[in-house]
Amino acid sequence: MVTTQQFDSVLKNGRIVDPTNNIDGAFDLGIRHGKVAAVAENIALELADDIIDVTGQIVMPGHIDTHAHLSSPFNRSVDRAYGHAMLVESGTTTALDLAGDPTAMANGMLRRGAGLNVASLMGLVPHSTIKEDDPGPSVIRDVIADVKKRGGIGVKLLGGYHPFTPEVSADVVKEANDQLAWVAFHVGTKDSGSDMTGLREVPEITGAGRLHVAHINSYTRGMVDEPHEEVQEALRMIERMRSQWVTEAYLAQANGTNGLCDEAGNLVYNVAQNCLKARGYPTTDKGIRAALLDGYGSALVERGGRGVGGGVYRRIAQLPGEPAHQRIHPRNGQVRRWVVPRRCDIYRRRVVASERGDRADDGACRVRRTEHGRSRYQVELHTFAHAWTT
Repeated sequence: MVTTQQFDSVLKNGRIVDPTNNIDGAFDLGIRHGKVAAVAENIALELADDIIDVTGQIVMPGHIDTHAHLSSPFNRSVDRAYGHAMLVESGTTTALDLAGDPTAMANGMLRRGAGLNVASLMGLVPHSTIKEDDPGPSVIRDVIADVKKRGGIGVKLLGGYHPFTPEVSADVVKEANDQLAWVAFHVGTKDSGSDMTGLREVPEITGAGRLHVAHINSYTRGMVDEPHEEVQEALRMIERMRSQWVTEAYLAQANGTNGLCDEAGNLVYNVAQNCLKARGYPTTDKGIRAALLDGYGSALVERGGRGVGGGVYRRIAQLPGEPAHQRIHPRNGQVRRWVVPRRCDIYRRRVVASERGDRADDGACRVRRTEHGRSRYQVELHTFAHAWTT
C-alpha cells in the first residue's frame, strides 16, 4: 500500500516550549524516525497514523540532568535503578550518573531501564571501589582505566563522605585528565570539609586539568563565613576557573544526605554533620531524630518502585508514653496522625527511624522496622543532597 505519510507520530494542540529556538506557543509537533521533524501551527491529521492529543500539556525538549544517582558502589540495600523511571517521569532524557558504577548501571538498565541516555562516573570509595585510603598514582591509573573499560566515562571524588588527602585528590584529577576521562569532585579532603575550606583547595587540586565541581552552592551555606560572602567568593572562583571547571547548583531546598552513625551514635559523614550544624542540632543520632520531629528533616521510603516522600513530622500533642505528630503528605497536603518512637534504633551501625502506622483507638501501633531490609528509608534534610539509606 502506498502512503503519503510524512510523520510516524504527531503531537496535537500542545504548548511547545523550546528556549533554544525561541518557541513558546500552541503548535503541533511531527516526529519521524524518533526525531522531531516539524513544528507547525497545524499538521494535517492524514500525515500520520499516530495522532496524540496533548491539549493542556507542555511539550518541551528533554531535560539534561548533570548530577543524578542511578547506580551505586555502596548502600547496596537500595536499588538505585528505580531512578531510571523516576527521571523519565520528570521529563529527563539524558543524565550524568555522578558516583555510580558502570557495571551496576548496565545491570540496572537491563532490569529497570526506561530509555534514558546515561553516562556513569564511578565513586571512589576506599576499600570498596579503590583498594587504599591514600592510593598511589599507579593504583589510581589502573582504577580509572578499568572504569573506562567497563563502560564508565570517569570517576568522582567523594570528599564529603570518603575524603583523600589534597595530594591524592590532585593525583586523581591529573590521571583522569591524562586518560581523557571525566572527573568530578564533591569537595572536601582530609585537610578540610565539605564547605568553603574545601572549595578553596580546589583550584590548586585542579592544576592544569579540567574538573566538574559538584553542586557548588552546597559549599556556601555559611559554615565558615557569612553565606553571602561565601557565595560571592564562590562566584569569583568560578569566573577565575571558567576555562577549567564545569559546575552545577541545586535548584531545590530539600535534599537528602547519608545519616550513617558509628556505634557511639555520632554521625560519620561531614555532609550530614553540616546539615545538622546549619540549624544548631547535635551531630548525632539524637540530632537526626530531633530534626525529623521538628520538621527540618523528613523521611523518604522506597515503595512501589519509587522513592516516595514521607512528609514532614510536626509536633501536635503529647500522648502517654510517646509524642504524637501529624504527618503532612508531600503531594496532596493530607494530614494523618502518626506516632513517632522516642528513640532511633541502631541496626548494623546505621540510624533507623521506625515507621509506625495510624494510631488505633486503643493506642496500639503497628510497627514496621527497617531491619533486614524489609523497609528502606532515607532522611531528607533541607539543606543538602545524596541519599541516606538503611
